[in-house]
Amino acid sequence: MATAFVLFNYFDQDADTLNLYGQIGEFTIHKSDDMIKMEFPAYKLEHIEITDTMIEALGTIPLAVYKDRDILFVLRDEDEVRYLQPDMELISKLDGACVAVTAKGTEYDCVSRVFAPKYGMTEDPVTGSTHCMIAPYWSMRLNKPDITAFQASSRTGILYCECIGDKVIISGKAVLFSINDIVAL
Repeated sequence: MATAFVLFNYFDQDADTLNLYGQIGEFTIHKSDDMIKMEFPAYKLEHIEITDTMIEALGTIPLAVYKDRDILFVLRDEDEVRYLQPDMELISKLDGACVAVTAKGTEYDCVSRVFAPKYGMTEDPVTGSTHCMIAPYWSMRLNKPDITAFQASSRTGILYCECIGDKVIISGKAVLFSINDIVAL
């Protein structure tokens, strides 16, 4: 979404569609006003057993754990997600690219945070790809195809997720966070 924001706003301001290639293959991104919409494959929700290492890494006992590319921990409530202080060294040893925690929200359908120490970042501010797992989970739990998700990182973000079969369509707004001047040598 961040890449699409830069491309739409600084390289091809007249475009409303981009075709990009990434880890999931070729995909299309659409822009409508200030919203960016992307379609992804939904992650599988393989239920796995809770281990002592998981509990120690999180500092709490999750209600359930699911795995695909990422690990998804379901916690008791929104406050537990917001105030969680996981052990990043132990989080980085768990078998998942990213580690997400989620709970049912009060203002939004769900609240989450995503930790990615394997990628050199303690906490990802707003993570589209992990919502390919979070959105299907809450879609099934809440019995509704459209999920409004709040990522409760320090920068926060709202994602609008639509679960259609084995696809997740994620929409949201992006903002320019920083600029780096490139100097040609």
